[in-house]
Amino acid sequence: MTPAIDTTAVVVREERAVTAADFSPVFTLDEALGRKKLMNQFIGKVLEEGSDYGAIPGAGTKKVLLKAGAEKLSSIFGLAPRFVPVQTIEDWTGAEHGGEPLFYYEYRCELSRGGRFAGEGIGSCNSWESKYRYRWVPASAMPADADLSRLPSRSSSVVEFDFAIDKAETGGQYGKPAEYWAKWKAAIGTGEARRVKKTTRGGKEMDAWEMGGNAYRVPNDQFGDVINTCQKMAQKRALVAAVLVVTNCSDAFTQDAEDFDDSPPPPPQRAAPPVQQQAPLPPTDPNRPWTTFNGMCAAFAAIKEKLKPYTGPYYEKLKKHGVEHANDFSPARLGNLLQMPVSAAQAAQKASDCYRELLAVVAGYEALKSQPTPLDEHLAAEESSDAK
Repeated sequence: MTPAIDTTAVVVREERAVTAADFSPVFTLDEALGRKKLMNQFIGKVLEEGSDYGAIPGAGTKKVLLKAGAEKLSSIFGLAPRFVPVQTIEDWTGAEHGGEPLFYYEYRCELSRGGRFAGEGIGSCNSWESKYRYRWVPASAMPADADLSRLPSRSSSVVEFDFAIDKAETGGQYGKPAEYWAKWKAAIGTGEARRVKKTTRGGKEMDAWEMGGNAYRVPNDQFGDVINTCQKMAQKRALVAAVLVVTNCSDAFTQDAEDFDDSPPPPPQRAAPPVQQQAPLPPTDPNRPWTTFNGMCAAFAAIKEKLKPYTGPYYEKLKKHGVEHANDFSPARLGNLLQMPVSAAQAAQKASDCYRELLAVVAGYEALKSQPTPLDEHLAAEESSDAK
């Protein structure tokens, strides 16, 4: 009978006394400087601003590391990523979250080099983040029975190709209600829409029209379209976090914030009425006979109507005040045209000054029409006098 073999092994670990070497750097000073120099050269010569890293508005000189840059840093350091799911929530019906579907993904990105663990980072994403939870819809595309006063709104410009407005299709893939195309044609006629260029999917620039207006935030009912996006975004955030830690380049870059408005807002209760683009003004001032931005546009349209068919002076006055159309007197549009910040009060004052001058033009025009000499002869005489 073969005797049994005892395979039990006893592992004895001796505790070692802590020494100063345990708290010393693993790199010499020259090695650390060389590593830093190599990193700076890699950032300056290999990484490209805009595709590998970028700037965050209002964040000073600090750059944000993008996914492409993180992948290149992983390659130069020989790091292999492994994504491990940490937590997953897939509530398709919303039964566990107040009736609203929720998809939450959290991943841990583990980086290794040659089979040895180097470091890790955590990243998450969910369908309740504002850019996935809601979508912005132009006023022209909102249902006729929608209560817009209950919805958050923002200033928005809509652009349509010139040929699309001419066709005014109401059926098919690109069809829209007849009222939608009627609004465009009316805006073009009154000067509220302006000519721009719009690029097709094939990269060709074509004539188009741009019209200002409001867009309204509505819940995104196509939640199935963002599930894969949320998964990939969580993995990307985990990768960038891990790369920043392992490569020690947090002094050059910060966490990926391509979409730095990630924080999800609380569910909307009753939204405040849409914010006017221009501060309300008392209608008692004859130079400001409006209380809303739309009222201001209507007042300018009435002036233009009085000057027809001689609308040249109308556009000259607008141009003098830095705009092409009356709807350019919104703070956002006026600021873009003047290349400087413009407050609501400043935009209102500029509109008022222009309107006052246009009233004087209308008064002169009415006076000319009352003269016995035909208006065309008056205008021709003025042009001849100006030429001399």
